[in-house]
Amino acid sequence: MNVHLKYDTIKHYHFDWLTPAGDYPNSAVMLVGFRDGRWIIVQEFGNDYSCFEGVVILPT
Repeated sequence: MNVHLKYDTIKHYHFDWLTPAGDYPNSAVMLVGFRDGRWIIVQEFGNDYSCFEGVVILPT
């Protein structure tokens, strides 16, 4: 699913920094801004953040 097209987003910031070894982490989140001024936190991949209330899990 392309969250940007479906929800008419205008900004997003990825939080998926590389590990100290230079590898990608197991999970990452993204802060997504909507045209109407709302913001959400989206789990971009993995499942390390699904335990936090309010983190949106996108269907695959």
